[in-house]
Amino acid sequence: MTKQYIPAKMMAHSRFSKYYKSLSDQELSAIADRIDALIKENAQLCVPISYAHLCNLFSALAIHQLDLGNGMDAQASRARILRIMKDYLIPRRKAFQRLFQLPGAFSLGKRLIPG
Repeated sequence: MTKQYIPAKMMAHSRFSKYYKSLSDQELSAIADRIDALIKENAQLCVPISYAHLCNLFSALAIHQLDLGNGMDAQASRARILRIMKDYLIPRRKAFQRLFQLPGAFSLGKRLIPG
């Protein structure tokens, strides 16, 4: 089954979903509109295998672009996005630590996670 690139669904599947709950309907609509524009601008990237990655990437880009459009400094916007991402990832840290204690998980992780 092919994933449909629908802004509202992508927002719900992104790492920013918890953050979105703190926004007004107007802000959510602006982000959804920007994600829709990103989908159209990058249609060649919108293939099923990229869905999860693009949910996160398009959300971050939309937030950043709207911040810039609202007069926020680029560095402040990036710092805010990083803070939102950390709020999402830190609770999952223990799960990753347990996962990498399994035999062979570390070598698999090294191949899957760049850097």
